[in-house]
Amino acid sequence: MQSAFVRGYVISDTELDLPDQCSDWQSSSIGGYSFYFHPLTKWARFSDAQGDNWAVFIGQAVDLESGETSMPELAKRTCEILGQQDEQAAVEYLAYLGGRFICAFGKKDEVTVIPDCHATIAAFWTEKDGKFVASSHSRLTAIIAGCEQSSKSAGIMESPLYTDAGGKYYPGVLTPFESVLPLIANCLLRNEKRQGTTRHTRFYPWADVQPLGDTGLVLDAFGKVLERHVELLTSLGKTNISLTAGLDSRAAAFAAADQVQEGSYAYTYFRFEGAVTETVQDLMGASDWARVLGLPHRIIRLHPYDPGADWVKMYVQSFPRGARFPALAQCYDENFSDDDISLVSTIAETGTAFYKLRDSPDPTPEVLAGKFSRSPIGRSEDMVEVFKEYVEFSEFTSSRIHNLDWHDLFYWEHRNSKWASLWYSELDLSHRVFLPFNSRALIEIMLSLDYSLRESRFLLTEYCARKAAELGVSATLINS
Repeated sequence: MQSAFVRGYVISDTELDLPDQCSDWQSSSIGGYSFYFHPLTKWARFSDAQGDNWAVFIGQAVDLESGETSMPELAKRTCEILGQQDEQAAVEYLAYLGGRFICAFGKKDEVTVIPDCHATIAAFWTEKDGKFVASSHSRLTAIIAGCEQSSKSAGIMESPLYTDAGGKYYPGVLTPFESVLPLIANCLLRNEKRQGTTRHTRFYPWADVQPLGDTGLVLDAFGKVLERHVELLTSLGKTNISLTAGLDSRAAAFAAADQVQEGSYAYTYFRFEGAVTETVQDLMGASDWARVLGLPHRIIRLHPYDPGADWVKMYVQSFPRGARFPALAQCYDENFSDDDISLVSTIAETGTAFYKLRDSPDPTPEVLAGKFSRSPIGRSEDMVEVFKEYVEFSEFTSSRIHNLDWHDLFYWEHRNSKWASLWYSELDLSHRVFLPFNSRALIEIMLSLDYSLRESRFLLTEYCARKAAELGVSATLINS
């Protein structure tokens, strides 16, 4: 759809005059708060008869336990828990929903905003001049609240000390704009309208993650939850599968192969210009596995970004700074339609030890700065200061994270909230995207294993081998 902030939203404690780019958005008011939605944004609301408890879902949540995928029903269930129990019970219920969503719930003149497991729908918020605004895009929040560009952020992003072949992104709580802050995974926002206060607080973990014991039991539990999540996601419509030769992608494809509807296919994006042996092998491996799974395999040709295309106007309005992969976003816009659904197998690395070097027992600002970037800026005083602020903002201390390893949690929260979520927002420009591994129940199963098993990707390897053996696949292909 050729418009800015596609599938976006706005939440505010006052009625707003939205910018011209949002002139065709829908609006709704509940609990003393105003909500605004892009025409393609999926949303639903519910309020009890007295209006004492209310909830608004944005995106698409699924309940792995009950099998419920109806957004109005999920909003109703949230209100029931809030009315019959308390806010903590509602938070715990929402924390274990799958899908890709953000939920706002509360009582009169109070709102709590909670993201899904990995904060895959972003929330950028501010309370500048006493006005609370949260939205899907940092620029949208900045426009509405009148926030200027951040010279501090620009200085870091443009610093010659900051290099990254995989692409740079904003560290800590920095965004491109002054006073605009992110909502971090495993944290929530709570605004009290009458007091004029907004707090960003950690809600997870609230207890130790318990080991499941025998690795066979863990493998069974992993497969059961992954397949349940994929079953619910694929029930939403014809679903295509982003496929590479990698284990996480392969596991998601195995889980989905029997669930997808007629006409679905696997796809791989590929840049033919400058292709090297490793990327060709990955493409061929994806094709082999698509054949095994009985799925047509579509190769989407990735071409250089065309800055003169009409599409770019929409893109630049939505992501004037902090763009992640504009060439891929443009390519997908040319190959998908608004209602297409894709399964993308990111996020699994939360459970498979993304950070291999683990030589510090505590997440000090100095250590976090170095984990963020191995370039010289990771050792700079400026970056250490950024992560001092991040530690306080996200309550990222050993005493608050129970028995989870901070390395896993740092990848889960910081890299996904600040880097991956931007990519999903870019993909929203072209079609709907869901993530099979975006389930707290699934991630907890993965994190229950010892580090050595996670680092060796035991669950992904054994799950794929089990599923391949069921199909009679040769050992050569299984081990490729």
